[in-house]
Amino acid sequence: MSLNMPANSFVSGSKHRGSLNRSLTRWFLLLSLIPLLLFSFVSYFKTQMSLKIFSHEQLKQSSSLTKLYINNWFDYRFLDVANQSKIAGNVQFIESMIKGWQQSDLSLQAYARTQPSALDKTQLASWAKQYDYVSDLLLIDQLGHVLFNLNEQYPIGTNILNDSIAGAIFPTTFSRSLSSGDILYSPLEKSPQLAGEVVSYITAPVINTQGETIGGLAIRIELKKYLAYSIMGSSKTVH
Repeated sequence: MSLNMPANSFVSGSKHRGSLNRSLTRWFLLLSLIPLLLFSFVSYFKTQMSLKIFSHEQLKQSSSLTKLYINNWFDYRFLDVANQSKIAGNVQFIESMIKGWQQSDLSLQAYARTQPSALDKTQLASWAKQYDYVSDLLLIDQLGHVLFNLNEQYPIGTNILNDSIAGAIFPTTFSRSLSSGDILYSPLEKSPQLAGEVVSYITAPVINTQGETIGGLAIRIELKKYLAYSIMGSSKTVH
């Protein structure tokens, strides 16, 4: 006896097997994508971490170089001021100005105008013009009287210790420099004499051949130039 299967049963079975194959294929594809997705995620995460670490190290290195440059820059400026404070002509200028003024009946401003030759002999004006970071240079006696200047923030005859506004940092730093014998940096402050412009000084005592402190020397730093050097200077030679 022969068994006859309906034709539509073969078609139905074939469709079922085809649907099963497609389902299995989709699942295999999905399962094969999971490791790929995990690998991509881990790779992305590692790349991001590597970039962050690299950026941090680059920033750290740049910061260290900038700090090193700034420290070196100030070391050289301290050396400049120290050398100028020891030059015999500058020491003699302060001594002669003090002695001549004390022997005259004139105000310091009036006396200074009678001494053009003495002012011309100082090496400070020509020295300062060689450096664009110097915006002013002062020679000051032990009592705080300005004997020489390049600009008029502190006119000749001004007593920076008595005539300055209370709380000003520069006069205090100058006084400390004379009493300690050290070269000091006067931090940033707004100058009433310059309409609130932010200024900064380096001060040094001036000592004569007898070892007596007769006054001091101060330079005002040109901040725009200094900041430009600070930004670009880490890739340049300090001078």
